[in-house]
Amino acid sequence: MLFFLQLTQRIPVPQEPVSIIVPIVYDMATGLTQQADIPRQHSSSGAAALLVSNILKRFNELHPARQGECTIFASVQELMAGLTLPPSTRQ
Repeated sequence: MLFFLQLTQRIPVPQEPVSIIVPIVYDMATGLTQQADIPRQHSSSGAAALLVSNILKRFNELHPARQGECTIFASVQELMAGLTLPPSTRQ
């Protein structure tokens, strides 16, 4: 299952919000939720994509999926809690 998340970081009003679009793949057979490997058009999003990938990899290592368990919600929650976008990130 492939879906896209747009995550926007809350920042003080004088600045524009920083956001990133994250392609997520959920493998129903294994229960793994990970970032889809999709080529990026903007080179500035590379750092944020690496951060997202690392957070999801760490989540999968620390919380292996049990049979029949869906990890989408828990993975996205971990991503939202652990991701801090660099100021120059725009997508």
